[in-house]
Formats: sequence, structure tokens, C-alpha cells
Amino acid sequence: METYVGEIKVSSKNGYYVNFYPGYRLVGDEFVYLSQSDIRRLLPESQYLNINLVSTSPSFSLEDLFQDGDDILLDFSFDDLQPNLKADGFRYPTAWKLDVSRNFGSTVRRMEDLGLYYVLDREAIEGDWKTDRCLWIDSPNVNEGMEILIPIEESNVLIGPYKVRYDEDRDLFFVWPNPEKTNHLIHGYEYANGIPSHYVVLDQEDVTRSYAPIAGDDITPYAYDLISLEDLIDNFKETMKRRMSNKYRFDEQAASSMISVYTNSLLSGGTVSKEVAKARARKLEDVLSSTERFDATLDQIGKLVGSLLLNFQDQQVYASVIRALSEDEDFLDQIGTFREFAALETKYKSELNTLSRQKAALTEQVAELERLNPARRLEEYNNQIAHLEQVRQSSEQRLQEILRTTGLASNLADLERQSEYLEAENSRKLQQSNQLSMRLEGLQEQLDSILANSASKVLEMTFDNLISERFLEQTARSQQRQMKEEYAMAAKAIATLPVSTLDAAQTILQLKHSFRQRRPEYTDNEILNVLICLSQSFLTIFTGRPGSGKTSLNEITADVLSLCQPEALRLNHPDFPYCGRFVSISVERGWTSRRDLIGFYNSLTRTFDKASPELFDLLSILDMESRSPHQEKMLPALVLLDDANLSSMEYYWADFMAMDQDDPGLVRGTLNLGEGYRLAIPQALHFAATIQNDHTTEPISSRLLDRAFVISMPEHNITLDAGLIQAAAGSVLEEQLFTFDQLQEAFEPLETTLDLPESLEALFRQAQTLFTQAGVPVSIRSQLAMRRYILSGARWFEAESELRPGALVALDYAILQRMMPSLNGTSERFRQLLAEMLDFFKENNLSLCQAKLEEIMEKGDDSMQYYQFF
Repeated sequence: METYVGEIKVSSKNGYYVNFYPGYRLVGDEFVYLSQSDIRRLLPESQYLNINLVSTSPSFSLEDLFQDGDDILLDFSFDDLQPNLKADGFRYPTAWKLDVSRNFGSTVRRMEDLGLYYVLDREAIEGDWKTDRCLWIDSPNVNEGMEILIPIEESNVLIGPYKVRYDEDRDLFFVWPNPEKTNHLIHGYEYANGIPSHYVVLDQEDVTRSYAPIAGDDITPYAYDLISLEDLIDNFKETMKRRMSNKYRFDEQAASSMISVYTNSLLSGGTVSKEVAKARARKLEDVLSSTERFDATLDQIGKLVGSLLLNFQDQQVYASVIRALSEDEDFLDQIGTFREFAALETKYKSELNTLSRQKAALTEQVAELERLNPARRLEEYNNQIAHLEQVRQSSEQRLQEILRTTGLASNLADLERQSEYLEAENSRKLQQSNQLSMRLEGLQEQLDSILANSASKVLEMTFDNLISERFLEQTARSQQRQMKEEYAMAAKAIATLPVSTLDAAQTILQLKHSFRQRRPEYTDNEILNVLICLSQSFLTIFTGRPGSGKTSLNEITADVLSLCQPEALRLNHPDFPYCGRFVSISVERGWTSRRDLIGFYNSLTRTFDKASPELFDLLSILDMESRSPHQEKMLPALVLLDDANLSSMEYYWADFMAMDQDDPGLVRGTLNLGEGYRLAIPQALHFAATIQNDHTTEPISSRLLDRAFVISMPEHNITLDAGLIQAAAGSVLEEQLFTFDQLQEAFEPLETTLDLPESLEALFRQAQTLFTQAGVPVSIRSQLAMRRYILSGARWFEAESELRPGALVALDYAILQRMMPSLNGTSERFRQLLAEMLDFFKENNLSLCQAKLEEIMEKGDDSMQYYQFF
């Protein structure tokens, strides 16, 4: 078994992974550098030249033990490593893993365990180590819990070691030299031949650190004394007082007291070395013998003498000493005369008399308050108010009853006339009903007689309107029943398709990989933005210049999610309806209702005329699935409305607009298309719409924008290299079907509440205030949708820089795609509000919103100050 030294790297983008990058091998006291070829021999088949650390013990948390950037010593041999395999049996790029929970006590060590401590740069320290209790650290090379040494002005001295701590409020690391607990001493070590001669330098993957030992040849302890003169004198007084036994004997208790005094003394106890004790004794001697501070010294000695005398107040010697001191005029002049004591006694007695008079006055006031009893008076007043409120309510009810009675009396004559008319009308309707019933009975008997005869008597039938109606109704019912059976069979067949078994993190990796093969120019965050919007929002709008890829982007998303895969069922079942989960519809100009989008119920033929057969089939299958007991296997569905604003969406998509609500159930709403055609719309169905912005299209209303995320197509140059496209296509992973529940697990927030972290909550509310001032208040629906988006994006978005972590990127996208599309206004005042909004975006690194708002303002300045998003 060998000992290897390396750096820890932690990845938490798609889960929590801890990887160990070996850089050195410890041989005796020497660190032997490992080249890449050495590491490849140690870790064959590893692409990243690292080891994945795992824990199989539920009580052993990797997150509590390791931090990103730690230098760690691991004891292992090649036989201790395990293959790091995927679910399909192939290796991960990190080919090996090591279970550190099995033998943690002897497997994992840190540099401190070898007596080596990281030496921090002086430039990284904020504060004075001599005067400040807390020293702040500004360095990326330290972690919480690390023990460090700090250089000071003396070139060959390091103080410490100190444990690094973390302040969440300031987001900074710090250490406590804490001289109070070390008898006012700051300890360290002095290096005779200079500090660099003792360095052990480790050049790791991402960081280089210099370590120094605290024991060895030419290394001696160092102490810097911080004690003040006042603290030294006070401690000397306490020490002298406690060392004097109140009885002239030396027993076990007295010995214990003496040892305690010695241990706590700043002259001789604890961590005070002989050299420091001698220096403090000389300082105390100089003070006590100083002529310049003679008066202050006598005052201190006077207090000391008083304290010492108190220890002997029960002894005869006490009275003798007091009497001797009172007769010594010179001593009294220096220490303080009895006349001064008498003056102090007179002063305190006067103050006591004043306080006594104040107490008597306060006692009288308390007695008066008890007599008045304000609490009881207040209770009586509240009871009277409650009684008056009951009287008012009773009077108001009587008034309403009188008004209602008066209104009924005034309309009594009209009601009587209406009653007479209704009775007559009822009699007439009853007579007509009886006539129709008699006629219907005759026709029913005639129809039954004709149907009972053989086919040869068919020509004898009299096809009047009622008989034709009955035949059409029977035919329509038969067709509708057969159609529902076909939809039910198709729904059952779809439920049998194999679905993915990946967890949320693996699902994200799979989707990003598949998407990037088709659009390599897209970033991970741009891909995740599209997937989160389409998974969370019932309607997602795509806008951009013609040819920017709006339609193809939705087709790629459907392909990545394998939404067209169920359509392959019709190869073996030709009589099945359309089984795909993606429907693309080209909107035409002049659409005014749902009959243009879906179709309409023909009352003449008693059948449904489909405007889009594929959409009707999809809605019917979804209706069947929503009634199934196995709804956890329901697949997602996406409908694309291409060029959606050629006609007003508020008209032809009106039935679906009413369904866009936060309902925890699986069914979003019901679509009533006519007799026998009531379809349940599940949460698994989502819509996407591509729009154009020119004079040939309809404007997008604020009601519609309040229900949708608006994605502006990113400006990218499409990769046209055939070789690259072919290579990308060859590396595409096997496509998998994902259920709606799996997508929700991946793209919905983990938290049960929608509360944002404190920093994001403050920015979110500031943005709300600015948009409200601009005349674009954010509705409750939009606020909830944005919070869901931000929390989901914070799980997966990658940090774009130190100033733009993943959570801030998510907030940037949410404001851009939910708040900003409603911007629309004119005037100089509106432009001033936009300028304030732009400053807010710049100050808080919301670069996406900043770029879009600058574009809006630039176009508005060139268009007579008419500023709008689209």
C-alpha cells in the first residue's frame, strides 16, 4: 500500500461528486512528483487521471469531509480501487472509484497530520495581528477547517497555526489569534535559516501551496507579549490576594488554592515561558519603582493593601494594623484621609435619602393606580363597545329587511300578472307535449314494426325526418364507440413502451448531450432554458428574426425527448390513430375560433369534423390516459403553433387560455367540443408558439403574455461543416422515452415552498418595483411561475463567471422572458424609467436583461420614443 498526495475537486452541477487528483507519492519524508505517465500507469483507462471517492455508509458524508481544493493524503493500492461503471456497463471517464468509508481512520489524512501547515501570503491578511482579535483572509487557496501559519514583519517568524473559519455574512474566511486564552501571548515559531529553507511546495492540479513544519532542527518556539500594564497590575493584585491564606496554616486546601493561583497567574502560570515571565516581572518592577507614576502607584498599592487586609479582618492583627495606619499622618496623606471617607459617606447618605423620598412618591402613585384599576375600566369600555356594535348590526339587518319587504310589495302587481301568463303558457306547453307524445308513440310503433320485418320489406319504410334522424344517431353512436375503442387500445399500447430509468441528474446530462449533437453552437444554459420553459409553462412563445431556427428548435426538442417515437406503433397496427406526442400546426390568417384549430361537431351528421386530425387524435389519447390508473407512465406531449400570431391567439386558443392555472391535479381542465366529445386535458400537454413581428401579424395581448415565457432566439452561426455534423451524429447516445413525471422531477424545484434565497429575493423584489413603476405590474401568476423557474434553474445552470453564479443566471432569464415582454410605452418619462431599470441590470450583473433593454432603448430612440419589446 502506497501513500499518495493530491488535490480534491468537488463537482455539484449534476449531483455531488468528489474526485481525487494524485500529484505526489510520499516516500519517507519526501514528496515524489508524479508525471502524467506515472498517473496513467497507476490509473489505467482513466481519461481524467483521477479517482472518484465514494461512501457506502449512510452515516459517512463526503460533503462534510471534503472541500474543493483540499490537499489530501490517501493510503491505497491498486487492489483497493473499483471500476467506475455506468448503467450500460461502460466506464465513466473517471475509470476508478475508491470507497473511503470502509477504512476512513487510516485511509484519509491531511497535511496537518504530518506536522506541515500551509503558509499564507502576508498580502492575503486584512488586519493587524498585534491588535485585532480577528484577521480576515482574502485568498482562494484556503478552506474552512484548514490550519495555517501566518508570516509577520520579522522575516524568519511564523505565528500560528490557526484554524480557518468562515463568516457567511461577509463571505470571507478568518482566523482568531485570540491572545486572551493564551495569557495575552501570540505564539509562533522562529526559523534560524529562514523560512523558505524549510518549505515543502506542492504543485497540484489547480493550486500551488507552500507548507512549513513546526518542529525540527533550527526551529524554536516564539511568543509575542500583548499584555497591557493595567492587566498586569490587576492580575498581580489578584494573585497576591489569593496567595495569602486567611489563616496561618498550610494544609491540603491551602496547597490546592496556591496551585490554582500559580496556574492562572500571568507571571508564572499556563503558557507563560520563563523568558516572558522575567520580562513581565521587570516591567512590573519598573512601574512600582517609577517616580513619575508614584501617586498612581500608591493608589494601586493602597487598593492592594485594602484587599490584603480584608483577608485578615477576623484576626487581632487587623485591628492593630488599622490603628497603626490611622495614627500615621504621612501615610494617610498619601493613601487618602478619613476626612475624604467621611465626605464620601455624607454624599452617599444624601443620595440614599433622595432615593427613599422617590420610593415613597412612587409607592403612592402605585396605590392610586391600583385604586383606579385602569384594566377594569378598559374592560368595561370594551364591553360597551361590543354591545353598541351588536345594536348597530341588528338595526342594519332590520333596515335591510324593511327595504326588501317594500321592494316586494311594490312589484306585487307585476308578479301576479307574470304568474297568470306563466300558468297559461304552461297549459299550452303541456297540451303540445301531450300531442307530441302521442305522435311519437305512433311513430315508435311504426318504426318497431318496420325494423321487425325482413330486409325485403325495407322498401316499405317511410323515411320521414324522425326515422332518418334515428338512423343517423345510431350510426354516429356506433362510429363514436368504435373510435373510442381505437383510442383506448392506442393509449394502452403507448403505456407499454419502455421508458428511461435515469435519475434527475442523469436525465439532464442525457438531454443536454442529445441537444448539443444537433445544435453544437448552443451553450448548456441556453439548452436548459428551453427545456425548463417547455416543461413548466403551459405556453412558451419563441420570437426572433425569420430563419433564426424557431420552428426547428421545437422539432429538435421533440426529437431529443423522443416524442415522435410512439408513432412507430402504427407500423404493426395500421388501424391505430396518430400516436405521436408532437404535433406541428401551421396557423393561417383568419382563424377565429377553436373550429379552425381543432374542428367542430357537425349536428347534421352527428360526427366531429377535424380541422387537424393529428391534434384531435393526440387530445383523444390524452383523454384516455387521464382516466387510466397508470398515470405515472404518461408521456409528455407538445403542440407547436407555427406562425401563431397570423391570427389572434386569444380567439382560436381561448379554450386553453382558461386552463392555464396552478392546479396540483393531473388534469388541467376539460375541453367541450360538442355532444359526446368532452376531452380531459392533462398537465402533460404543453404548447409552443412561434411568432413573427411585422405588419402582417396580430399583436400579442397582455393577457396572453401573462401566461407564457417568451424566449428570444439566441444569435448563433449554425454549424455547416458536414464532417462535424456526421461526427456528431455518430456520437449521439441512444434516445430514450421520458415520462412526464421524470421531466417534472428534473425540471421542477426540489423545495416544497417557492421562497428564494435571501440575495435573490431582494433582487427579485427590486425588479418587481421597477416594472410596476414603468406601468407593467407583475401578476401573482407570473410571480409564481418565475419563482418555479428560478429555483429549477439554480439546480442546473452553470456559473458563467464569478460574478454570475448559476442562480443569478436563472434570475436573469426569468426577468427577461416573463417581465420584459410586457414593456410597451412612449414619452420621455417612460425612457427615464427604462434608464433606471438599465442601471439596476448593470449593477447586479443581469447581462441578458441589460442587452435586451439597451436594444429596446436604441430602437425606441430612433422611432419617436416608442419603446417596446417586440
